[in-house]
Amino acid sequence: MARVPRYTQDRLASSLVGTPNLDLSGYNLAKTIEGDSLQLAQSFNQLAVKKQKEIDAANAKLQNVNDTLTAYEKSTALETQMWEMIDKNKREWINDPKSGLEMIQREGSAMIQQGLAEFDNNPSVKEKMAGILTNSLRGKLNEVNSWRITQDTANAKVKIQNTFNQLYTQAAGTSDFNRVQGMINAFVDDGTQEMDFNNLINFTYGAKGPEEIENVKKGIAEAYILGMLDRKECNQAKAMIESGKLDAYMDPETKHKYLKMADSVIKAEEKQERMDNMFEIFDIKQNAAILANQGKYSISQSIADNKRIVALGGKPTTSLTTQGVRSEKIQTQQAYKANRSKALEDITNTLGGMTKKGKLDPELELKDIVEFQNKIEAYRPYLTDSEYKTYMTKVNEPKVKRIKKMGKNIFGMPYGEMSGRDTYSRSYLAIYNFAEKAYAGKDNRYNAINNMITDFVRYADQLENRQGKEMTQQQAANLCNKVIMDQRRRSNPALNNIPETGQIMQDKNGRRVKVYPDGRYEPLN
Repeated sequence: MARVPRYTQDRLASSLVGTPNLDLSGYNLAKTIEGDSLQLAQSFNQLAVKKQKEIDAANAKLQNVNDTLTAYEKSTALETQMWEMIDKNKREWINDPKSGLEMIQREGSAMIQQGLAEFDNNPSVKEKMAGILTNSLRGKLNEVNSWRITQDTANAKVKIQNTFNQLYTQAAGTSDFNRVQGMINAFVDDGTQEMDFNNLINFTYGAKGPEEIENVKKGIAEAYILGMLDRKECNQAKAMIESGKLDAYMDPETKHKYLKMADSVIKAEEKQERMDNMFEIFDIKQNAAILANQGKYSISQSIADNKRIVALGGKPTTSLTTQGVRSEKIQTQQAYKANRSKALEDITNTLGGMTKKGKLDPELELKDIVEFQNKIEAYRPYLTDSEYKTYMTKVNEPKVKRIKKMGKNIFGMPYGEMSGRDTYSRSYLAIYNFAEKAYAGKDNRYNAINNMITDFVRYADQLENRQGKEMTQQQAANLCNKVIMDQRRRSNPALNNIPETGQIMQDKNGRRVKVYPDGRYEPLN
């Protein structure tokens, strides 16, 4: 439903009473509207101008806030990098804080300039960052400068302590008190020298400087005593403490402590020495047992080991001697087994090269048979009686047969290949002829020939080796006479007493012969 305006309602109401008036409502309304429109337009313009100012102010404020936040954001990030740079330089320049401070200043300025250059197109942010970073860098430099002073002081203390430690090392390394006294006197102001080092200590430690100087004197004295104790010079250390020369640097409690340490070291050394000796004695016995089981221990070693045990404070033991005897038996058995094995191998190989169809080669020369016989004789200690007899049986009879063939046949020609010119052959034949005349029974003759041939070859080898050439016929004859006489004495000891002029005896055939000491004999008619 349409609504009637308020002013129309009023006019309608007034027209209902009294005399009707002229209707001027349209005109009045038009006038009213015209006045209100002008006033409304003026008000709108004023409001728009005011609003624009408010908007501009708000925008300016917002821009300032954003610029400020940007400045803080970028400055904070840059400060983080600066702290990392500062901490890195502190670590790298810990021994040279002054140069570290200079490096931090240079790198910090360069970082600020680089950070500000990023906002050359935004003066507001750049200006705000410059203010923030300048104040921040100033605070950081104050902190770094404090670090430099603190670190320089700490470094100075380290250097001073290193110097002290070197002095302690020197004191600990000497037993000469005069040298130690000289170290201590370097910290005593006697008016004769400038105490530069003392001044440095006092400057570095401030009010505690004199206390540090007294501490280093005490430290030198204690290092001197500890060094002697470490070198086991305990009696010397005790004597020095008790002399009173260190009283100025050691209180009674400290002196008592080091005297007690010296006594403890002495007792420990004595105990340790006893323990070491006991273990060494044990090792001697253990080693003897091990070597004895291996056959590598001897009686002479057992005697030496017992002397060592006595020197170590122990008592000699017969067990070592027993082990020495047992070990030497083992050695003898081992050597015997090795030599026997070698002997059997050598004899078997040699005999194998001398036999044909189980017998000695008939073409063998006599000297080869004799050499083999000598080899058997050399290996006699490692052969059983049965083995020795078996080998000798293989060579005795062939050897005697060869010697026999050296004689002449009825036509005056040699039986064998020997013509009688060889020195050995003539001696062999003389030996054979002697045995044939002197011994009855085949076994007796063969044994005698064997003994004499063996002796002759040995003597002949010794002679030729000594003179470097073969023996002459006369030398061979002399040797032959010697071995024959030796065999006579071996068979009949009574012949050892034959006078130089000879003695009449009876040969195997009952004939009377005259025998001389050199082995010659001549039949008597």
